[in-house]
Amino acid sequence: QAGILGAIPSLLRLARGPHGNVQRTCAFALVNLAVHDVHKTTIIAHNGVEAMTTLCASDCPETAKHADKVLTVLADMSRAEELEKRRRQFGIQGLVALCHGEGVNTGGALANMQSLACEELTAEAHKSRENVREIMRWRGHIVLSQLVCGVTSGTDPFERKLVQRVMWAMRTMAQAGPTEQAALGAVGAIEAVIHLLRVFYGGACAELASPQVGLPDI
Repeated sequence: QAGILGAIPSLLRLARGPHGNVQRTCAFALVNLAVHDVHKTTIIAHNGVEAMTTLCASDCPETAKHADKVLTVLADMSRAEELEKRRRQFGIQGLVALCHGEGVNTGGALANMQSLACEELTAEAHKSRENVREIMRWRGHIVLSQLVCGVTSGTDPFERKLVQRVMWAMRTMAQAGPTEQAALGAVGAIEAVIHLLRVFYGGACAELASPQVGLPDI
C-alpha cells in the first residue's frame, strides 16, 4: 500500500509531461487507483485535480476520457464532504453559496461541485414551497440565472452538466406557483434561458425573445 501511495506523485508528474502515450498510461493508472479513498486523498493532495483537468483537454480521446473519470471519482468524495459540511452549518444558504462557488477550492472540478449543489437545491425545492421561498430569500434564483448567463460553450462537458442541473432547479422552483415564476422572471431567468438556447442552437432561437416564453423542459 505504501508503495502505491508513493507512486501517485510520480504518476501525476509524468501526466503533466509532454508525451502523449505517457499521459494516457498515467491517466489510466490513476483511474484504477482513485477508486480507493486513501488514494483519492493522496491524488488531491498532490494537485491531481488540476493535472486531470488539463488532460481533459488532450487531443487523445482516451486520455481525456480517463482524466474525466478520475475527476468524477475525486469529485464524488470531495463534493460529498463539502456538501455535508455546508448542509450542517448553513442548510439551504450553504447550498446556494456552493452554487455560487463561494469558498470552494476545487480547481477544474468547480463545475462538478456546483452541479451537485444544484441537484441538492432541486431536491430541497421538491420538498415544499417554503423551501423554494427560502432558496429565493438567499438569492438562489439569482445565482442560478447568473450561472446560465455565464455559459459560453455548447460543447464543454462540465458546463453542459452544470447547465442541466441548473435548469432542473429553476424548473422545480417555477413549478411552485405563479409568485415564484414571477420572481424568476424578475431576475432575468427567461432572458438567461434564451441566452442558453442561443449558445446551443445559434440565431435560430431569436424569435424566443418574448416575455411569454416559459422555461424549457430540459
